[in-house]
Amino acid sequence: MRSTYTADILERAAIHKAETLETEYLLLDGVRRPSDIEHLKDLGGFILIYIDAPIETRYERVRSRAQNSGDDQKSYEEFLRDEQEEPGEQIPLLRSQADFVIINDTTKEELHQTLDTIIKSIA
Repeated sequence: MRSTYTADILERAAIHKAETLETEYLLLDGVRRPSDIEHLKDLGGFILIYIDAPIETRYERVRSRAQNSGDDQKSYEEFLRDEQEEPGEQIPLLRSQADFVIINDTTKEELHQTLDTIIKSIA
């Protein structure tokens, strides 16, 4: 989509959605670049929560999902190579812009509890 439209297509779609929804919150997942949120910050009330996990944890989660879906599993080396070869990824740059950073190395339930706590603190 970025190559067909513009680099900020995700951000423009999110702004349009935020302006047309009758809801208090809009969750945007899949942010990969600072340009994805550059103008969202101007809307007011924008909060960036950066969620990360150790590479080993991410690999085990991918393996588990592949195993459950019947997909082929990548070796750890293939997974690392894919992570390093991902074009244009600027995810680490977003960490310094985040209002909150979560290290997601526990259970889904604990992640949800942490997110609930953050949301309650900003509500």
